Amino acid sequence: MPALVCSCLIAVFQVIVFDIRTLIHILSFASWIFYGGSFLSLIILRFRVLDKVRRPFKVWLIVPIICLLMSIYIVLTPLIVNPSLQYLYVSIFLVIGSIVYVCFVQFQVKLEAVEKLNQFAIDKLGLSPTERDPLHLVN
Repeated sequence: MPALVCSCLIAVFQVIVFDIRTLIHILSFASWIFYGGSFLSLIILRFRVLDKVRRPFKVWLIVPIICLLMSIYIVLTPLIVNPSLQYLYVSIFLVIGSIVYVCFVQFQVKLEAVEKLNQFAIDKLGLSPTERDPLHLVN
């Protein structure tokens, strides 16, 4: 719920300050950064875990390499052709989001306001509470 509210507020701010075309450019720029990170992690995990885990399907290594190169091209092209502050803002938001993720997910920092917002969403909006470990990573 807090992530959804935060995303909506950022999108509304972007639409008020900029036009919808700018919002689409910013979103695609940020998306391709994450796609590139996914392709890079696939390549890294391919060599780190090899056959230690069961893979339901296999992908030739050239596919994520080509996709990683394409995502690097798609991210760097607007920075080189048309550098603007919008891409700096996106990068700052991504860094802040990474810091927030590390604090609240990795170190499990709890804030009273976030807990109250979650409880409000559960009680008043009829949302169901999340499980303690939604990915079932801890036994």
